[in-house]
Amino acid sequence: MKYVGDKYESAVAQLDVILGFKPSTGKSPFSELDALYTEILQRQPDQNFLKEFLPVLVAPSMLSSVKNLHKDDAMLLGLEERQLQRKLRGMCSILKSKPFIHVHHKSFLDFLQDSSRSGKYHVSTHFANRRYMQRITDVLIKAASKVIEQPYT
Repeated sequence: MKYVGDKYESAVAQLDVILGFKPSTGKSPFSELDALYTEILQRQPDQNFLKEFLPVLVAPSMLSSVKNLHKDDAMLLGLEERQLQRKLRGMCSILKSKPFIHVHHKSFLDFLQDSSRSGKYHVSTHFANRRYMQRITDVLIKAASKVIEQPYT
């Protein structure tokens, strides 16, 4: 329903996409859902951004003891908050952005972490954690460099 009701797209066009999915011949009970997730990801105009964003989305979900890590996703991705929101607006049927960016349903994270379901959009737990930590380290190094470069007063 969220996909069809996407405020940035025509409801009729979105429904046509769903109705155009071929009946599943695979053994996965999630094949139609996987087809929808794949369609949404393929429609993302900036596929390079998507490759950087998905690990940032997946990694914090695995760190259940720490809440609200998504608050600084824009900073980790080197974007302003508005830029990030603009890039993600075609994905509002699978992502919520208030109070922070997260998935509407865990099934999307399950899809991303299962290579047999997500194909080229697969994000392994190891890769997501590693990339997330690299992003955090890059931000910290950049901030430390700015502080070090400032003259003493």
